[in-house]
Amino acid sequence: MAVTLIDTSDRIEARNAALTASRLSNVDMRDLAVDDANLSGATFRNVNMTGVRITDANLSDMEIEGVKVTDLFAAWKQLKG
Repeated sequence: MAVTLIDTSDRIEARNAALTASRLSNVDMRDLAVDDANLSGATFRNVNMTGVRITDANLSDMEIEGVKVTDLFAAWKQLKG
């Protein structure tokens, strides 16, 4: 699969990239935009998720601190009534 990397000063744009098993460490990704990506099996450790927005996502089997996100949503909906 061809990978296109476009270096625009402090930005890199990757299109049609297969980054399976890649590792990012000590990377500043503020204001990062991710669209049409497969993050299945990804692990995030020691990350600042302040202000992160997730929309139109498949959250099945996703866990935060060992708790399934779908269970968190179910409990929230039950509390909300």
